[in-house]
Amino acid sequence: MKKHIFIVILIMLLPVILVAQSKMDLTNSSYQMIQYNVSVVGNVVNPGTYSLSPIKRISDAIHVANSIPTDSISAGVIALLNNSSTRNITLKRKNENIHVDLERFLRYGDEKNNPYVQDGDIIVVPAIEQKVTISGSVNRGGEFELVKNDRIMDIIMLSMGLSDNAYLNKAEVVRFINQSDSTEIIEVNLFEILNNPASEENLFLENDDRIFIKSIPEYHKRKQLSVSVFGAVINGGEFDLTEGYRLYDAIAVAGGLSDDAYLDKAEVVRFINDSDSTRIINIDLNKVIENPEFPDNLLLENDDRIFIKSIPEYHRQFNISIMGEVKFPGTYAIEDGKTTLLDVLVEAGGTTQKADLQNAFLQRRSSEDVVDPEFERLKLMLVEDMTPLEYEYFKTKSREKRGKFATNFQKLWFENDPEFNFLLKTGDYIYIPDKTVTVTISGQVKNPGLVTYVEGNNYLYYVDKAGGFAWRARKGKIRLIKANTGEWLKPNENTPVEVGDMVFIPEKPDIDYWVLTKDIMTIAAQIATVIIVIQNVAK
Repeated sequence: MKKHIFIVILIMLLPVILVAQSKMDLTNSSYQMIQYNVSVVGNVVNPGTYSLSPIKRISDAIHVANSIPTDSISAGVIALLNNSSTRNITLKRKNENIHVDLERFLRYGDEKNNPYVQDGDIIVVPAIEQKVTISGSVNRGGEFELVKNDRIMDIIMLSMGLSDNAYLNKAEVVRFINQSDSTEIIEVNLFEILNNPASEENLFLENDDRIFIKSIPEYHKRKQLSVSVFGAVINGGEFDLTEGYRLYDAIAVAGGLSDDAYLDKAEVVRFINDSDSTRIINIDLNKVIENPEFPDNLLLENDDRIFIKSIPEYHRQFNISIMGEVKFPGTYAIEDGKTTLLDVLVEAGGTTQKADLQNAFLQRRSSEDVVDPEFERLKLMLVEDMTPLEYEYFKTKSREKRGKFATNFQKLWFENDPEFNFLLKTGDYIYIPDKTVTVTISGQVKNPGLVTYVEGNNYLYYVDKAGGFAWRARKGKIRLIKANTGEWLKPNENTPVEVGDMVFIPEKPDIDYWVLTKDIMTIAAQIATVIIVIQNVAK
């Protein structure tokens, strides 16, 4: 029986599978059917126009133009291919010349330098005109094509970066002088280049320049060091270095100095011999940056801790946000402890005609001002473990808007009442809602939702407008939730309902009458037992 059911299901699904397969085949075939005419010219084996699908890239087009049978490869062809540019290719597309550097795509996947082909593209592959060489402590040294505006850092990146044993204090660029056989050696600081690629140390390169990255002597024989960098650096923490590293090496490993670094005085905390005693070495970072050979650029020792202070109040921003029904909502700069609530309201252009100042609020969001240790403690407790007073406190705090000021925007704006003109702090949030002309009816009514506000009516009016009570409404537990304060009230016929308030009608709890009957019988039996005992004792 199960086998028959499986066969029926398979037969039913077969048309769906065939349709899906046909759509996939149609999609794939549509790509195969579209062909773009792409021209490849210049220093290639077979310049001409080729038909390529839209999923091919510039590198694919060049590969097709350089494809020849194996038995046709000659020394001339090899020389031509070896001298074809991969970094100075021009893509002519719709009256625009686009520079293409395939090495950047091949080395680290920069897709911008190997775009998909389009119909009518013309790819111009020139011969290599200029070259540079990089050797020493890089991961993939060798000869690279030089393009306009290449700098030392560009070639280091193409060589897949520095190796672990690279000596960062000094590198050398050997340059020919005025196309003669004479050369000059230009020393550069790799620290400065790595931390600031725009610096003058990052030289613009010339044809036939040779870059040599030195190695730290006896790198692999050096012992390991654990060094920590704290404070005003980009990525502080603990780093595993090797013997021979200096103070500024560790800072470079930590991502370099941040903008707020205090350069006049840094500290290195160093253990004395093998004890737990330490000494503090004061460092002038200004001199270290100017001259890495300066004595303050200490050779590091195991467990050194480097502390770099931040400039106090460096570019500290004091901002608040005001949103809602003001003419110019947004973020505003303030003077911390000087700017007042009224100042910001005026700066924001004042309120609009739709502003509901009665329900506007000011909220302080800085954690040091709104943290409530008692509430945080109660959040970790079970309700049954709380005392009645703790539970009441927990419920009340749960309903409150944390950090909300007890203010009166109407008196502040219209009467300029200084009692409500609070001093603002950075991070404060002001919200001016629009005038709500409704009351919300939630819970056990026939049509819960918004009801138009009519002044002077009590909660029963709004319940009636929402279709009346549902059959499971728990009328004795109705609550009126005030929009302005969040307070829960037990309303009567005289309790005023205001704009934005909510009337909440809870549902009657489910009652298991069998359990209730058993409980009543049990209690009745216990009472009867007590009466009998009392009667027997009284005889």
